[in-house]
Amino acid sequence: IHSSIFRTMRARFQTDSANASVVAIGDKVRSQLARMYGTNLVGAFTGGLGTSIPTFNDAANITAEILKMEKPDQITIFYNQFKSVIAYETVPMVVPSEDSIKGSETLAFYGVEGGDETMDNLLEYNLANSIYWA
Repeated sequence: IHSSIFRTMRARFQTDSANASVVAIGDKVRSQLARMYGTNLVGAFTGGLGTSIPTFNDAANITAEILKMEKPDQITIFYNQFKSVIAYETVPMVVPSEDSIKGSETLAFYGVEGGDETMDNLLEYNLANSIYWA
């Protein structure tokens, strides 16, 4: 299961993301990535993850740490999607960037007020929600 995520990410590195920064969640993926792409690995979250049911608080803490590191241009989450009892499929989920959210017609429809602080909070919540969902 875990090696599938690594194989998908390795294929992505070989095509168009050779300089991408990577944050790993979990021991197995972290060790695989560190072996081949150690210079790209900017963070890892391993302690206790996977030993109990993940909570939104776990995802929010991971998000806060990721956003402390740098403000990314694009975030793609690779995760295993359940297909059957014996099969998973590794799929990427692109988290919308600040520019795409600001340019969204839906956001303009709701008339969000508050300026940059509100947008930063919305982006942080969106990333935490995406991590929790994956």
